[in-house]
Amino acid sequence: MATAILTLVGRDPELRQSKSGTSVCELAIPVDTGYGDNVTTTWWRATLFGKKAEAAARYLRKGKWVTVSGEPQVRTYEKRD
Repeated sequence: MATAILTLVGRDPELRQSKSGTSVCELAIPVDTGYGDNVTTTWWRATLFGKKAEAAARYLRKGKWVTVSGEPQVRTYEKRD
C-alpha cells in the first residue's frame, strides 16, 4: 500500500554513485505518530535513484519541506556481537 506524507528533511541529502554509475541519494525523514504527549517520532530513510536522486541532492537541504510517497519497507537485524 503506497503512502504519502508531508514532512521536513531531517538532514542534508547524501549523494553517491553506484558501481554501475547510477546516482543514489538518501534522505532522512522524521514521521510523527500519535498526538499530544503521546507523539512518537520514527526516522525513515528514503532512497532515490537516477535523475530524481540528482535533483534531490541539488535542491533539498535539512529543514526543507518535502512530500514522500511510496511503499514503506521495514527491515530489522540483530548485531552479531
